[in-house]
Amino acid sequence: TLKLLLADALPLEVESVGAAMNVSDKIAYKVLTASDVSYTPDEAKIKAFWENSNEKYMTKKEYDLSLVWTPSNEAEVTEDELKNQYDTNSFNYTNAQGKQLTFDEAKAAVTNDLKLKKTKKTAQKAYIAFKKGTLESSENIKLPLGDLKLNPAIWNSLESKSAGDILKPKIAGDQYVTIKINAIKEPQVMTYEQARSQVADLYAQQAKKEALLALAESTLTKGDTADFTESDFLTLQKRDNLKSLNPEESLQFLQKLFTSNKEKGIISVMDKVVVYNIVEQKLLSADENQTDVIKQTADELKKKTFEANLLETLDKKYPTKVFMGGLIN
Repeated sequence: TLKLLLADALPLEVESVGAAMNVSDKIAYKVLTASDVSYTPDEAKIKAFWENSNEKYMTKKEYDLSLVWTPSNEAEVTEDELKNQYDTNSFNYTNAQGKQLTFDEAKAAVTNDLKLKKTKKTAQKAYIAFKKGTLESSENIKLPLGDLKLNPAIWNSLESKSAGDILKPKIAGDQYVTIKINAIKEPQVMTYEQARSQVADLYAQQAKKEALLALAESTLTKGDTADFTESDFLTLQKRDNLKSLNPEESLQFLQKLFTSNKEKGIISVMDKVVVYNIVEQKLLSADENQTDVIKQTADELKKKTFEANLLETLDKKYPTKVFMGGLIN
């Protein structure tokens, strides 16, 4: 029985696959977009849309922080110190392509790094004083998680800490910052007012999509193709581009068209909808190279179909049992 896994497709099977691969359709079609439908915001509908899914709209995690800034711009550096910093760490100074920068090209970054290096002890002293309560914070602020005032590395550190914790000095641009977490406010469901802009955008997208599909259904039902565009004969292999569709959209449309058994219908392509009607169909002859492809495709389809049927038969005849802690699932 397992020898059937290696069996080639029969001539009739190859012929059937070839017919499917070489069919060519001429269609009349119309591409509909969001610009073809009108949309007027309805506050009651937008609010009802929010009420049905309000748990999806959450506030960001918020941090109440006390910050102690230690600037580095007053640190003095000499030309010799800068050159030594560059020579010792030249491998750190590269452009976007990974190419090493010259001293002159990297000088601004070298200067910032060296000034931060010289300011590190000052920042550590500020941290100790702040922790002891002998130094006041530079500012108290509430920030949502990920706010650009602090860099991603700092936020990563904060996420693993708790209220009351004080982080040791971290580099933030051209200065150090010591951070105390006063409180953490977990995400909460937004009020309608807080979520409205997001909700309104999502509702508008959904409403336009529904209106577009309704227009497509109406266009298909009426059957009036006077303003439709008629294509040349289309095939999946040629990947013909259709008017009003880019190459990617055209390919997606053709893939759906040639796997459909409907003479006329509606096909959604990304943010567009295509109403189509097959007006003529013909079978193309296969060249020698294509014949090999068809044969390989038919063989592969037969093999996969047999494998699937065999597994289904075996599963019915010999049910799989999983033993866990003495229980059979």
